[in-house]
Amino acid sequence: MRTIVVLNIFICAVFSTVPFDLIDDWNAVASTYAEECISESGADTETARKMFENHKLVDEEHIRCYFKCLSMKNKFMSEDGVYDAKALEKGLQHVTPDIAETCLSKYGNAQDLCRRAYLVATCITEENYVTL
Repeated sequence: MRTIVVLNIFICAVFSTVPFDLIDDWNAVASTYAEECISESGADTETARKMFENHKLVDEEHIRCYFKCLSMKNKFMSEDGVYDAKALEKGLQHVTPDIAETCLSKYGNAQDLCRRAYLVATCITEENYVTL
C-alpha cells in the first residue's frame, strides 16, 4: 500500500505543472517592479525572469527576497510583513479567497519576510497546479 501512495505522489509531482495563464499572471505582476526588485534583492536577472517559464520557483535567498520585494511593491505585503488577502485576490487573478486563506494560514507568519513571501508564492503556484 505504501508503494502505491509513494508512486501516486511521484506521478503527481512529475506530471503537475503551472498553467500558462498563471505564468502570464505572475509575469504581468512582476514586470512593473522586476528591474527594481532584481536590483534590490541581488537576484540573478536570468533566474528571476525565467523561473515561471521553467515552471519552477527557485528556492534561493536572493529569489526569496525578490518575491518579498514584489509582494511589498504590489501592496500584497506591508512593510512589517502582514499580507493583505484582498489585495492578493485583486492583484492575482488566480488567487481565490480559499487559496489566499490556505496559503496565508500556512505561511503568512514565517519569521523571515523573504522566506514568507517565497512560501506564499510557492503555495499559490502549487494550489493552481494542473495535472497533465
